[in-house]
Amino acid sequence: MDIEVVPDRVRLAGQAMGEAAYGVGRVTPYDDLSEVGTALPGSTTAAAAEALAARWRVAMANWARATEVHGEALAVGAEDYRALESAVVGLLALTPPNPRPIHHRDSRAAGGAAA
Repeated sequence: MDIEVVPDRVRLAGQAMGEAAYGVGRVTPYDDLSEVGTALPGSTTAAAAEALAARWRVAMANWARATEVHGEALAVGAEDYRALESAVVGLLALTPPNPRPIHHRDSRAAGGAAA
């Protein structure tokens, strides 16, 4: 299985997640539920609408934060990948083109004492 990581695309995905987090944070579907209480004061429906609004308030805030954290993680991951890739390229540049195998002689095999 081949996997190709394109750090710039990962970074851009992180930015898109940040923009999405901002958008999610601005969505307030729970605000409209207050109209139920105004229209039906004291009703079971109004109480249920208020409970739903409270849950949505928390859920939307959590969703926005999770989206933001995911975007930040993508950005950090892209930079980490780029740094690791650069380090590997640097290490490979230090490797001789045709390294000679290193043969170790075991002194025990030649009749010597083990150290």
